[in-house]
Amino acid sequence: MLGQAFALREDIEARWRSLDPGQELTKANELLADAADVLRTVFHQVGRDIDTELLAGTLSVRTANRITVAMVIRAMAVENVGATKEQVGFGPFTRAFTAADANLFLRADELRQLGISLVPVPLAQMGDL
Repeated sequence: MLGQAFALREDIEARWRSLDPGQELTKANELLADAADVLRTVFHQVGRDIDTELLAGTLSVRTANRITVAMVIRAMAVENVGATKEQVGFGPFTRAFTAADANLFLRADELRQLGISLVPVPLAQMGDL
């Protein structure tokens, strides 16, 4: 699974629509590889390995597949439409995402489904100081 995409073009077509052969299909395949890279990078940033978790069964293969397909559909759906923005807030913390054309991003609910928190974890509790 290492280095491979977590979904196939057939997964996109099953959840969205048929892809035109040629340029659209090529773009979808590239976006699937890019989405897998985004997921691996995000997991690495929080000290986790998505491939290890998938092989161990601690993360559902279907979850990785579903989120990958959602990322690709969002990227393909906004083509020629311009940029879309999403802002997520929790207390004093805010994260903003901008997706223009072929940009891939994870929504806050998808990060939670992957077990990745948007809320910073305090380095020390008051009693630990």
